[in-house]
Amino acid sequence: LGSLASTLVAQQIYLQKRADPVILGASDTLKLTFQVTDQTSDSGVQPHQTFLRFFDSTTGEEGIQPVKVTPSGKAKFELNMAKPPSSLPPSGAAPLRVSLLLGSFVHGPAALDLYDLHVPPSASAPVHPDGSFYHLRPELAHTCRPEPKLPSRFVSAFFAALVLAPWVVLFGL
Repeated sequence: LGSLASTLVAQQIYLQKRADPVILGASDTLKLTFQVTDQTSDSGVQPHQTFLRFFDSTTGEEGIQPVKVTPSGKAKFELNMAKPPSSLPPSGAAPLRVSLLLGSFVHGPAALDLYDLHVPPSASAPVHPDGSFYHLRPELAHTCRPEPKLPSRFVSAFFAALVLAPWVVLFGL
């Protein structure tokens, strides 16, 4: 992998066959330019949605990167490996499969398998400072107060009589 990295390579991609694998080093930049044209009029068209899909077949993870297309159908995409986008899936030894996804209201959708992309292995993800709050914790053992006891009937009757005594005196006057 390392011998071909960091060299300037320009190649045409044809839809009939899959292109040669592309190898990127840690400081390389991948530049992809293309034009979307209508087959009948051979004029440029602007799809409503254009994405590059990076898929790791060993882990099943994928990353989708939107691509801006001008009204004339021309598009540019740059992937700087010095600061890769967060949508790029974590990479290992296996290459990422790169596909171009086009969607339009006028024309049918298209998924074009472009090439395999070899990128340097990813560093392990940094630990989030709040990550410990989302791990499984030991079960809490609660100690509850015992059920409150009712006072005896004699004590309740005595205090009820004490509260009602002034009313009896008032009604007696």
